[in-house]
Amino acid sequence: MEEILIVANNRFPLSYAATTRVYMLCRLFQSLGYETTVFITNVNENKRFHLKEENIYCRWFADEGKGPARFFRENKRMIKAVQKRKNLRYVILYQEILFQTASLIRTASEYGFEVIAYFDEWYEWGKLYGRNFLSEYAEMACIRISEYFTARKIRKKIVISRGLKRFYKRDDCLLLPAFVDLREGIWEKETFSCDDRIRILYAGWPGNRDNLRLLAEAVDELPAEKKNRFLVRIFAYKTTEEDLRAHIPDFDRIRRENRGIVEFCGEAEREQIIRETKSADFSYLLREDKWTNNAVFSTKVGESLASGTPMFANCTSDIGYYIKDGFNGVLIDSMSKEAVKRGLDKILGLSKEKRMRMRKNAYATAEKFFDYRKYAEQTKKFLERKPVQ
Repeated sequence: MEEILIVANNRFPLSYAATTRVYMLCRLFQSLGYETTVFITNVNENKRFHLKEENIYCRWFADEGKGPARFFRENKRMIKAVQKRKNLRYVILYQEILFQTASLIRTASEYGFEVIAYFDEWYEWGKLYGRNFLSEYAEMACIRISEYFTARKIRKKIVISRGLKRFYKRDDCLLLPAFVDLREGIWEKETFSCDDRIRILYAGWPGNRDNLRLLAEAVDELPAEKKNRFLVRIFAYKTTEEDLRAHIPDFDRIRRENRGIVEFCGEAEREQIIRETKSADFSYLLREDKWTNNAVFSTKVGESLASGTPMFANCTSDIGYYIKDGFNGVLIDSMSKEAVKRGLDKILGLSKEKRMRMRKNAYATAEKFFDYRKYAEQTKKFLERKPVQ
């Protein structure tokens, strides 16, 4: 059996949005008859995993070297391990590590495999997990070299958004949104219900890309008779209370004066987030309309729709392609508190019957666009095509 190897720099198989996308790529490639393996670089330890149930082998390769310069060094042990693989047909390289794997790209034909680049992010200067300045600058420089220069050497790319497909328009790009496996138990279709009280869920990383402040302040400023009809539950990833105070200046007062209306629930495992999403009436996502947000596509869109939960969001990235106002979501028309309030008023004006129809429409949208099987045939053709010259 031929093999597809994914080389990334996240922490697969730990469970969060980026690693979920790795897992779903594996499922897609397995459905096409390939064995799948994952190598992880830019981590601080060497590890091996064999996910027997998923039939995925994973290996972590610790950084070779210390300090900011390590982001420009090749991980020679990892590259040698790739070159030793038998029956290796394709290597999928994540965008952040293209520059670090330049020798692998150069020698691919010699070792009999084809390299494909995978793009699911576009990082913004100053937002790389709070490292010290030199390390952040070095990593960002390495990523930019990868995206603008090394990427040109790879003519076949898998991209997560239409924005990235336009950016690399001279190449053969396969568009794969962040999809799910609708036959997996956690997505089992359930009987939808709607209560008098409207539940809005936010699960993500506030202040990084997502704007949670406008929702918290908009609900806080609603008249009592309106705000009491809402329950806003907030799960914040990698976020302390100090982080929330920096993002929401009136965080303490809003939490104190809106008990039972706005609930800050801390961090939770992915399985719990999915359960919370299924019980919510709307899933909230508000991002500034700019390139770094339009190039990416949030995993929570597909997962919310697969849960039968409409989106409460603005039109960044490809959201407007999948979410239609009043059909499977409520769209926020601008990046402002007043626009969020208008969206909340629109939600309050929906009957239970209308909200039920929107939940069914949300799941139908997931069936149409967000089950990985929908992309199997075009992925097969993409893999088999010769790279453009």
